[in-house]
Amino acid sequence: MGYQLVKYDPRYRDGILQLQTHLWSPDHKLNSDYFTWKYDENPYLDAPLIYLVLHDQRVVAMRGLFGAKWHLGATGDSILLPCAGDTTIDPEHRKRGLLRKLFRFMLADPAVAGYPFLLSLSAGQAVYFAQLKEGWRVIAPYDTVLRAPTIVKSSKLRPIRRLARRLAGRSLARMLLSAAERAKGSGKRTDRVRLSEAPRPDDMANLVARMGRPDKICHVRDRDYFAWRFRSPLANYRYVYWQGTALEGFMVLRVLPHAIGTANIVEWQAANDDVLRDMLLAAIWEVGYGGIAIWTATLPQTAIDLLHGLGFSPADDDGADGSFRPSILTTCDAKTDAETDWMLADRSITDHRNWDLRMLNSDAH
Repeated sequence: MGYQLVKYDPRYRDGILQLQTHLWSPDHKLNSDYFTWKYDENPYLDAPLIYLVLHDQRVVAMRGLFGAKWHLGATGDSILLPCAGDTTIDPEHRKRGLLRKLFRFMLADPAVAGYPFLLSLSAGQAVYFAQLKEGWRVIAPYDTVLRAPTIVKSSKLRPIRRLARRLAGRSLARMLLSAAERAKGSGKRTDRVRLSEAPRPDDMANLVARMGRPDKICHVRDRDYFAWRFRSPLANYRYVYWQGTALEGFMVLRVLPHAIGTANIVEWQAANDDVLRDMLLAAIWEVGYGGIAIWTATLPQTAIDLLHGLGFSPADDDGADGSFRPSILTTCDAKTDAETDWMLADRSITDHRNWDLRMLNSDAH
């Protein structure tokens, strides 16, 4: 029997959970919790937008769209622009043209045609190049910078850096090295900074509102978004708060225990540069031996300069294809002239200077 393309129906759920052991996790229960959180409880879409390929009635490929709501500058206007993700093909069915069929099947859905643009923030290398062939445009690479552990930063030879990374995967070595890193950084934390394992959605949203929206395209950052987003079953977050009379800053770290970039700064807000610096120092102390990374493509220059001053530098992409750089991509309604500039609220959607992006906007984080 050949392949059949279908839209999501609850009867395919178990097949999706099994398929996603190739992407999400090997744990069926954890995958079920993640599906419920991401698609059933998404605050922006009432029904899942998921596209499947069946073979002998078994789910062998998937591409999903999850809801995301974006502010259009400082005006307060907002728009729903779904984001593509969870693109997975069973290893036994790869290299058979299923990606292209999935892409086109999704775009032909009348439920998708109502959105002027779709976004892609977590495309791996294969999906990235497949999307470009289908007419997607790159808005910007993320330009990740990394503050690597001292043992890695101080080693100019790649074999030594790789050895240090393997060492970091051993729990006892990582614990001892983290203690040493923290000891070197002791005394740098201000009493205003507090570390926590719990989000504070109301206080975080209030600080964002106090600071005002940038005149950029940025994800809605209200209480409902934070309360939902930080419940991701696949993520392990740590929170850094700068507490004065009111909350003056927050920084959210996603911890990745067995990677050289053991933490990503996925979200942050600071009342001023001094608060941001204090939180960065606290985050570096909290991570200890592990590295810490952040996107800089849409950061203001003052923040980039601060990161460089604290030892952040462009991430080392050993072994990566030099033509692939993790990026945000977009595609438009098929009726839009592909040769024209793609505009949203009188601004070019493909100009990264019109965006304010955080790692939290991507389902990869």
